[in-house]
Amino acid sequence: MDKSPLAFGPFAGKALAWLAVGYLASWRLAEQPFGLIVFSVFLFAVPVALAGAYSSTVNQVRTLSHFKEGGWAHRIVSRRLLGALLWLIWALLTAFFMLLQFSTYSGLEWLALVIAVPVFWVAYSLSYRFLFSEAKRPYVVTSFAVAWARWLCPLALLVIYLGLVCAVGNAQSYGSLAEALAARRVGMIEGGGSALVEVALRLITFADGSKAYLASQFKAYGQNIPLVLMAGGAFVVFFNATATFSCFAIRAREYRRLFGPLTDVDVPPLLRGGRVALISALVTFVTLFIYLPLFGQVEEAIRRHPEAIAVIKTVERKVEQIDKDYFNPGTIEKIQTAKAVLLGKINVSKATLEGQVDRAFALMEGNVDGYLDWYYSLPAEYMRLAKLLMGQIEGYMEETLSEYLGKGDPSGEIERGIKGALATQQGAMDEYQRTVKGILVLSLSFLRDPPASFSRNVSPRSEATRQGNAR
Repeated sequence: MDKSPLAFGPFAGKALAWLAVGYLASWRLAEQPFGLIVFSVFLFAVPVALAGAYSSTVNQVRTLSHFKEGGWAHRIVSRRLLGALLWLIWALLTAFFMLLQFSTYSGLEWLALVIAVPVFWVAYSLSYRFLFSEAKRPYVVTSFAVAWARWLCPLALLVIYLGLVCAVGNAQSYGSLAEALAARRVGMIEGGGSALVEVALRLITFADGSKAYLASQFKAYGQNIPLVLMAGGAFVVFFNATATFSCFAIRAREYRRLFGPLTDVDVPPLLRGGRVALISALVTFVTLFIYLPLFGQVEEAIRRHPEAIAVIKTVERKVEQIDKDYFNPGTIEKIQTAKAVLLGKINVSKATLEGQVDRAFALMEGNVDGYLDWYYSLPAEYMRLAKLLMGQIEGYMEETLSEYLGKGDPSGEIERGIKGALATQQGAMDEYQRTVKGILVLSLSFLRDPPASFSRNVSPRSEATRQGNAR
């Protein structure tokens, strides 16, 4: 019986490799081909399914110990097909959800997931050492330690994540739901590799944006309310991630208990060749004849109904609100683009002003040599002595210094630069206000002419599909 849990090195290596694969698979997810998405979901689902099925198998072994072997109750309880099927369905749904969430993550969320690796191992190893002195069977120790860590780790990660949010000020405030949606959909494209992913990303970003907007609205009632709303979604993802990590914490030989006959021996026996062939055949059948066709049918159904995207956009339009008026989806993005143009012009004028100031100071610096030549000349010394005797030395020195440093009019250069910068910025601000007003006027026309706007909301891929179906 192993007195110590799995070493941190092998566990951390597999967990970090899984995070790296997750990062690469979710990078610009909307642009990935459909086949790669199907493979990524399956790859993410395998660890979750294995960990869940292992816990279910151990629970079955413990339950079977209460019944006589050969009885009808023993035969019913020993059936594992339904439990394995439920865990497989849950793993696939969870993997797809995690892949979507990962595609929207920023550096802070990825940092929290990296921190989850040592946090989970600490929770698992402490639970394992405690249970080792209490439980009789090693597989019970492993199963309970994994289950405890699966709950303790997300709670600890939630505290760490909220602490990071408070430390870096990542809990942004949004004045409207549209602004929150625009922030969640930066870089999203229409007509990518998968229609299913496009619809799912729109729905999940709508949920995230709504949560962020509500957090901003409730901030007036308490500073901790936004953090509470953020905690719900974060806990779900952390729980799914730790479910994957639990697969890496189970020793390889223990998985023989999952694929072999139900047994309560400490070390499960090796799998026979026939059973390995049967398991391989079942996995191949489920993958090629159930998983792939089902995923493909869902994708094809969404492609045959491109109006689904248009319906989602119409619903978003009904809830997208600016100053108590409703606008067409994408309005905030256009306004942000106009704002970026404004900031670009302001930065250009600022750079121009800085260049003029640098030239003015360079000219003034060049005048210092002439002033020093005069200052150390013999006539200047006699003139300063005379002014000193007459009590006019301070005024005389100030006037002379200003005369030498002012050659070439450097102060005029600075004044002209400031006036030019102010004029440029005022013109850019006026242009920005006119642009925003035009965007809002055009957006409001959506309400006056829904059919035309509805057709414009359909993506190029959807329009091509519709024309093909018509032909």
